[in-house]
Formats: sequence, C-alpha cells, structure tokens
Amino acid sequence: MKSISLIIIAVFSFCSLSSGQENGDKLIRKFLADIYNTKISSEVIISKFVKHEDTVSLRTAALAILDMRSPRDSSTGHFSIMKKDILEHNFSIDNFIAFNSSDQSQFNNLSEVDKKGVYRIKLKNTIPVYVLVKQNKIVSFFGFRKAGSDFYTFIVY
Repeated sequence: MKSISLIIIAVFSFCSLSSGQENGDKLIRKFLADIYNTKISSEVIISKFVKHEDTVSLRTAALAILDMRSPRDSSTGHFSIMKKDILEHNFSIDNFIAFNSSDQSQFNNLSEVDKKGVYRIKLKNTIPVYVLVKQNKIVSFFGFRKAGSDFYTFIVY
C-alpha cells in the first residue's frame, strides 16, 4: 500500500511539473503570435501576458514590443532574423530542465523555483532568446549575458 501511495505521488508530481512546462510553452507561443499581430496593441499584449510593476514598466515593455515588431537593425540583424523565424514558425521552445548543464549554469544566480520558469526560444537562424515565467505571466522576455560574466541577466519590467 505504501509503494502504491509513493507511485501515485510521483505520477501527480510529474504531471504537475509537465503541466507547468506545457503552460509556459503555450503562454510564450501565444505571446509571440500576438507580438507580430499588429491589430493588437503592445499595451494589450503586455497587460495580457507580462507581469509589470507599474505604468512606467508597462510603457517600457510596450516599447520593447514595438521594437520587436519593427526591428531597426539590418535584415541580417538579430531582431530582424528573430521576427522572420517566428513568423515562419522556425523555432522551438524548451524548459530549463531540458537544457544541457552548460546552458543551465548561466542561470545559477536564480533560485531553484525561478529556474523552473526559464524557457529558451531556439530560433533557426539566430541566437536563442530566454524568457522568464512566474505564476503564468512572463516576467522577462529580454536579457543578456555581459562579456566576462557567467550569468544571464533578465530585464524585468
């Protein structure tokens, strides 16, 4: 009886973890689809998907969306290629637990709970983009790794 209880607990734990990852994946896919749908305002996208602190944060994040929609870099720049890859569905999304140990190590500055909310958008023709999700909201969809730093830094709105 005890072993059956342990098996049931393990199954529920796995299902809960898988469900959380699936929800994050779906959230990010909907977010990406809406970013390039110019009929939806950037403010609506931020309100719907992104956790933000105040109206200044909302406006900053909304401007980031506008920059993503209309990249200022050349057609060979990261944001232009990213837009093309996303519009052509040339990307995949995976969760932190699927990263190799080298990729995981750049998030060692995060808590174990926060690490579970890290997703990577693997674009076909440019570098990956990392997204941080907490409580079914995107906390950050931009970040960087400073030269000489071992850690990825998320820009939080």
